[in-house]
Amino acid sequence: MGRLVVPLMIACVLGHVLTNDDHASHARMRRDIGDTAFVVRAPDLVAENIAFDSRDGSFLIGSLHQRRIYRVNPRDGSVRPFAGPAPEFGAVLGMKLDLRSNTLWANTAYSREAPSGQRGRTGSALLEIDASSGVVRAVHAPPDTSRTHLFNDLVVGDGGEVYLTDSEADAVYVKRQGRDTLALLARGPDDVFGYPNGIAFSPDGRTLLVAHAGGIMVIDPRTGNMRTLETHPDSILGAIDGLYVNGSTLMGVQATRRGEQIVAARLRMRGALPPGVECVRPLVRGHAAFEQPTTGVVVGDTLFYIANSQVRRLDRFDRLAASTKGQSTVILRVLIPHDCP
Repeated sequence: MGRLVVPLMIACVLGHVLTNDDHASHARMRRDIGDTAFVVRAPDLVAENIAFDSRDGSFLIGSLHQRRIYRVNPRDGSVRPFAGPAPEFGAVLGMKLDLRSNTLWANTAYSREAPSGQRGRTGSALLEIDASSGVVRAVHAPPDTSRTHLFNDLVVGDGGEVYLTDSEADAVYVKRQGRDTLALLARGPDDVFGYPNGIAFSPDGRTLLVAHAGGIMVIDPRTGNMRTLETHPDSILGAIDGLYVNGSTLMGVQATRRGEQIVAARLRMRGALPPGVECVRPLVRGHAAFEQPTTGVVVGDTLFYIANSQVRRLDRFDRLAASTKGQSTVILRVLIPHDCP
């Protein structure tokens, strides 16, 4: 598409998604932000990740339970199959759409005790999927088979490099442009870099920010050198699932002992001081739709995120526990703040 078409498409989709009223003004759209964007009309998804396709204004949503990816129309929540199920597909986790290469990158996890149809696959893999047809072009497995792996979230760099977190190996891997294999970028001891999950680039695109159980780590994407993102002692930035950067604002989908919330902070990445954050505060806390919120996607100045993944419904095979009752997947939205009260 031309340079003007994509921004116009985003604007049109935001208008429909955020207001569900074609005649609502932009001012009202901004006031209404913070509530339901749409409800996905598909049962028992147990959805973990979501992506946005600016070509047609649809969303892609991955299912842990059904081992497939759906395309969702945000105007009415209707779905149609996009990719999977197939032998290459386990539970679908992190996804990122790279329209420059017409590729959907998706992490998948295979049960350790794989059910029939999985061909005995265990561990994790990075799937390289054609973003138009849904056909899997390649499967990229971890290079180290001596460890257990859980490829969780991922981010795509300006040069097409794919960086992904491995939560069980306490590591970050990279797939360099033009290479078919994954390479270890960084690994830390569990007490320093335990269970890495959400991952995003700094505003200038030169640094990786990686959420882990105890906070956020700053990683050099060239060397893998790590340092802690500094924050106020009273601010808790651990246990973040989805992690996002928009301008100087960092946002995370977080579940701690204080509850489930969307948290925001202002990044400090320049100057003489070490990288850090200021003005950490919750944007959404204890929403009625929350049932283990996981990840989201930034569209314009809005974060759309999965409010009720319902991950606790799954057994060790990623099957639904018989005693559980499912709900429709709710996608919430929140305006990204760029101030610091």
